[in-house]
Amino acid sequence: MKQINKIIVIFLIFLLAFCINISKGFTLNEDYSTEYMKWLELPDNEKDKYVMPSMYTINLDDTNKNTDYDISVFASDISLPSSYNTNAHLNLSVRDQGNTNSCWAISSIEMFEIANAIQNSINTPVMYSSRHLDYSCSRYFLNNVENMHGFNRRVGNGANIKVALAYFSSGKGPIREEDMPFVDNTDLIEISEIQNKTVQAQLRDYTEYPNIYKNYDENNNVTYSNGSNLRYSEEQIEEFRKMIKTQIMEHGAVGSYTYTPSSRNNNNYFSNDNGIICGNSYFCNNTSLAVNHAICIVGWDDTYSKNNFKEGCRPIHDGAYIALNSWGTNWNELDGYYYISYDDVFIENMMFGIQNVSNKEYDNIYQYDELGTDNYFISQNNPSVIYGANVFKRNTKYKDMLTDIGLYISDNGTNVKIYLDNSAENLDSINNLEYLGTFNNLTTGYHVIKLDTQKYLNNTFAILVEYSKEGIAKLPIEENFSTLGNDNMHKYYHTASSNPGESYVSENGVYWVDIASQYQDINVCIKAITKNSEILDENFDYIKNPIWNILVKNNIKILTGINDKTTISELLFDSNFASGYIIKAYKDGIEVTDGLVSTGTIIRIYENSKIVAEYTVVIYGDTNGDGNIASVDALSIIKNKLGTESFTNDIFAQAGKVTLNTRISNETPSAVDALAVIKHKLEIEYISQY
Repeated sequence: MKQINKIIVIFLIFLLAFCINISKGFTLNEDYSTEYMKWLELPDNEKDKYVMPSMYTINLDDTNKNTDYDISVFASDISLPSSYNTNAHLNLSVRDQGNTNSCWAISSIEMFEIANAIQNSINTPVMYSSRHLDYSCSRYFLNNVENMHGFNRRVGNGANIKVALAYFSSGKGPIREEDMPFVDNTDLIEISEIQNKTVQAQLRDYTEYPNIYKNYDENNNVTYSNGSNLRYSEEQIEEFRKMIKTQIMEHGAVGSYTYTPSSRNNNNYFSNDNGIICGNSYFCNNTSLAVNHAICIVGWDDTYSKNNFKEGCRPIHDGAYIALNSWGTNWNELDGYYYISYDDVFIENMMFGIQNVSNKEYDNIYQYDELGTDNYFISQNNPSVIYGANVFKRNTKYKDMLTDIGLYISDNGTNVKIYLDNSAENLDSINNLEYLGTFNNLTTGYHVIKLDTQKYLNNTFAILVEYSKEGIAKLPIEENFSTLGNDNMHKYYHTASSNPGESYVSENGVYWVDIASQYQDINVCIKAITKNSEILDENFDYIKNPIWNILVKNNIKILTGINDKTTISELLFDSNFASGYIIKAYKDGIEVTDGLVSTGTIIRIYENSKIVAEYTVVIYGDTNGDGNIASVDALSIIKNKLGTESFTNDIFAQAGKVTLNTRISNETPSAVDALAVIKHKLEIEYISQY
């Protein structure tokens, strides 16, 4: 009998696992690059010394395709000169990062500045603030204030170019240099110093290029691969370099990385025959090292002689990229520029190019992926197609118009079809689906797609995207690995969070799964970009947290859905409310900025010093307004039921309706509700605030 029971249990477990697998229909990528896995094994203090490698590999094999989308990133038939230098065409500035470890921020800002100058035919690029980029992408500020819109990093610990590109694509910047000038320190500052700045421009397209790994024999002969089992020929590498040179010639720059010795006086890989600190040229063939320095490549010279490199550490080929460094103008003889050999071990390993920028043309970006993409889903049953969607609530009282869609793309050659459901509260059912367009063969990176027709948006709406690709289609996501138990993986993204009802995934575009029902803190990387109209929305909702609810009783707007032990600072977190307003909390008529949110807390929303909305908080189970759910609250429910003591007012009476049955029936709270309070206090069964 025991044996039969055991078999039944095993069968049920297998059946449950099978059903769960079928119900998902999609899976998280776990195919990480070899270099990333090597980096992952480093101790935490060592990780901070190096740039995190690409998490997954971008291959060369499907890069050289034509694209329906209007960006120039592929090797073309244009004639490329043997040498080119953007600095000969623009008046570029050379920055000095000093002691800030901000090379990644500076090289990224320079890429943006150069692309903007070329696109707008400006000889001297407008300078943007690398300091604002650095601090906006950090978590920690003075007075123990945390920036939950930033990455999980401290200023001064470095970062990478993808962090900077997420800063641009999320609309945090850039701002002008004079609005937050560079300072050679990494001190904590007030968070207000990065807020309420005027964003000047908009990133519309960037490409992340294939990863080229190199190995050397004893004679410095080079072999090329994707870091795994895919080998590249000399002809393929030549085509790759044409692509990089086309990017530089048409858009001015490419971001990349090198290894830099801990001391600039270390001359293992720099030429320094004239006794200067470092040399005019650089070549490293040591595959045991790792990248730790970001630079901005602004040119190339195919004829640059291999003999210009350090004797004893010379490449076997002529030719070099021209790099704009961030050490000022006095560290070598070329006023801060230097040559990096094409054969250098790291220079072609992680490269990025900005193709399209514009003046800031939007008013709002609806997004759940401020940190950008760090992973992807694939479909289990039909790998060549996968669907993703985000449901948004509008955050402006003036009806806004959908003008653009922002998409991250995780693989070259991806095709997308974009749809709008302009009445979606969730994706349990799809109502009025509108087709917005098809865009083929997009490149790995980020693209803002301008719609042919602008659409007025309702209070809630959904953007749905079909991703397809020959082979495996990938749905880009922002993932907090720590909530899946992987504390060491991709720590920058440990501030990522999600809520039910935000992001969905589907195998067929008909049946959708709320990602929050399967995973914690994962969102789909789809942005809706809008402009405000002059049409006032009479039914506008200032509350944007999707799990909060509003009840109206006796003309009082009651806000529920807030968990007990929520702090005032957490309550006032700006993504909970419509943007562009001042939010304040009050208790007993006095403004409060700390402590616990409690029943009776009043939230007021101000526009130009005028109150435009007011809500009174109810936390079910907190019947005395102290922010805790305790036995004293259970006692007050019993006393009210027996008629020996009444609730203070209707707000506290509502807080006594602890169970869903009491709320639905609108009955007086009873012993059942008191028991629910006790169970919550004893952590036996928690009270639902929804």
